[in-house]
Amino acid sequence: MFTSSNRESVGVRPRSIGTVALLVALLTLTGCPYDPLPMPRRPRPRPRPPVIEGPTRPLPGPDYQEEASQGDRADQLLRAEIEYLEAAGPGSDGQRLTALRLTSEAWDFAAAGDEREALELLERAVAIDGSSGFAYLYLARLHYRATAYGAAEQFLARARPLLPPDRRLNRALDRFEYDLANRPIADPAIQR
Repeated sequence: MFTSSNRESVGVRPRSIGTVALLVALLTLTGCPYDPLPMPRRPRPRPRPPVIEGPTRPLPGPDYQEEASQGDRADQLLRAEIEYLEAAGPGSDGQRLTALRLTSEAWDFAAAGDEREALELLERAVAIDGSSGFAYLYLARLHYRATAYGAAEQFLARARPLLPPDRRLNRALDRFEYDLANRPIADPAIQR
């Protein structure tokens, strides 16, 4: 709504608006740093992890390595309980202390490879004190090593409520229970 008197006073010519629009279009096309509508960038592809051939952890079996972490914590708790009962003196529970010592000795035999002696000592420990969760846990481990998975599950189920509440031990027991539930199939007719 420029009038002729207005145009001359401001100094804008009718063609100058078109010229300004042409300049703006030209600047945007030539790569001017001013970018009124930035284009969305493509996300960079993430690097793929390397492909690892073969199993990444040992397969379950008689010498399954997961027992090491589980055994370390259970052994620590067992030895701590033995030390506590020994420090309590003669008035402490003698039968429980005897059963725990037998359990510890049995696991030492099992670690040395004498599983028959370990099994006998654990059965004696359970006969002396049936409330020893450690004896049932070690019986479950021995039966797992011998691929007697049904017996291992039963002993583990007995051990769980009798063991002391410990977060690390419970995680290890959960892994052991998971491994029992997902054990390899032993029937050759099914594996064909």
